Amino acid sequence: MCSLCRLDLTAAGKEAFFCEVKQCVTGSHGLDVQFSGINFLESLVSEFSPSTSSAMGLPREFHEQCRASLELDYLKAFYCWAQEAALSVTSRIIESDSAELEVRVCSVALRLMLQILNWEFRYTTNRVVGVKSSIDVFSAGVRQDSNSLRAECTLVQPGPSWHDVLISSGHIGWLLNFYGALRQKFSREGYWLDCPIAVSARKLIVQFCSLTGTIFPSGIEFFLVPSI
Repeated sequence: MCSLCRLDLTAAGKEAFFCEVKQCVTGSHGLDVQFSGINFLESLVSEFSPSTSSAMGLPREFHEQCRASLELDYLKAFYCWAQEAALSVTSRIIESDSAELEVRVCSVALRLMLQILNWEFRYTTNRVVGVKSSIDVFSAGVRQDSNSLRAECTLVQPGPSWHDVLISSGHIGWLLNFYGALRQKFSREGYWLDCPIAVSARKLIVQFCSLTGTIFPSGIEFFLVPSI
């Protein structure tokens, strides 16, 4: 599907490819390209998640290798790029009455973050630096469809390496504040509750409510109870 699938490609080749993708996703080439770049990452993550991957006519071991590489080496970076993409357009969305492209970019960025948190984490959940898991991820069960209520309530356990991105960075507080600002601005509109950016934000907030496990130093569950 891309250079991630090319297991024979050098590390430098993969780095160059994803450097170009990052530039697209973070807005270096304009909003239209940014939207397309985020959609590309959505497709990539979907392709190697066991619940949504296609056969591709390749051995299961190939999928496992690609999935492990994605989770260990790229998934957190993709999440950070999506964060940056959303942050790059939020001010204009709040301040302007004509920000349709920005709304599209932000909606798909939030959707990508949701998709990544809905990943079936296997390699980073209890990862010790320098040690890789040998779990057969395709024998560990399949998560329900991400659009179902059950999927939205599934516990999210990305592991300690995600603490800085999701917890200590203030990212959750940013999302809650952004959602509050959106609600205040658009609450008079009859379509507010069903508009894509509101739906994506609420689903992501629900995923944050489900964070648990070793992402917290004590390993206890974390329940966020926002008024949405």
